[in-house]
Amino acid sequence: MRLSFTATIVAVGLCLLLAGVSQAAVRTVSWTHPTYNTDGSALPVAQITGTTVVWGTSATAMTSSKLVTGTATSTTIDFGPGTWFVAARTNANGNSSAVSNVAQVVIPQPTPNPPIVTVQAVVAGINMSPAYKILADGTRSQVVAGFVSVGSACDGPVVFKYRELSYREIATARVSWWKPTLADVRSPPRVAVACA
Repeated sequence: MRLSFTATIVAVGLCLLLAGVSQAAVRTVSWTHPTYNTDGSALPVAQITGTTVVWGTSATAMTSSKLVTGTATSTTIDFGPGTWFVAARTNANGNSSAVSNVAQVVIPQPTPNPPIVTVQAVVAGINMSPAYKILADGTRSQVVAGFVSVGSACDGPVVFKYRELSYREIATARVSWWKPTLADVRSPPRVAVACA
């Protein structure tokens, strides 16, 4: 995200830029130093002693500030979620300019990660859950095909319910096979395990 703004101040011209990455609270505030004083006389960069960046939750109440000494043209500010207003003023020859144009930046609330569905224990105290082959009609086989560690991530859809538990398809590589047949080895079947 990059925003640019044109200077509209009376004392010393200043252009303010904001840059950052979406949903990251740290933003880079950049500016262009003025080259003239308000009386029209030249303002050499060497006379600039610093820039004060101000910000707040309102354009009329920017109560936080950061002094950047020297002739630097950017700094970083760690904003929290919300709408922020940012401006700056140049310090030169023992004077401070009026505040520059006001830039606005919106920091969105962080989005939570999705929940993780995991293999659940079917029998209390056992850290493996039985996995069943998924038959062509979408039902389960009657025989346990193997076992999957409790807590493993389940990413497949719910295929069937058995004993009030939802069984989701799981990658066959996660299954510790129980007496696999030659057909199972050559072409691993689809398998489902109880997931919560």
